[in-house]
Amino acid sequence: MATIIRRIPITTGVEQAWAAIADPERVNEILTFLGPVTVTGNRRSCSLDDQGTLEELLVSADADQRRVAYAIVSSPFGFVHHHASMEIVDDPSGVTFVWTTDFLPDELRPAIEPVIDLGVASIEQALDVREPA
Repeated sequence: MATIIRRIPITTGVEQAWAAIADPERVNEILTFLGPVTVTGNRRSCSLDDQGTLEELLVSADADQRRVAYAIVSSPFGFVHHHASMEIVDDPSGVTFVWTTDFLPDELRPAIEPVIDLGVASIEQALDVREPA
């Protein structure tokens, strides 16, 4: 199974950053390449404009851990399996946004990694990235 992990140091306060990822209807505010988002129960639909739609299962939102988990169940990418989490980590070195994505088949990595990196660039703008120490 392929795994892509991105750790992004941010200056946005912990609570503000958590609020940005905790609301499933606002994901397109931090992943600005997404179009309109619709949430019905534990299902989220995210438009990729003319490239299709992501249908997601919202797995969990843990306010104590500041972590959300979701799975893409239908997409134009051809996943056999997909699971991801986003979390806000606050420790003595500062606040970090951590995005972990696991998927199959592994062969999708060359196509998926640029999409993740596009998301990282969007998150960096939305959550006001700081330079690493």
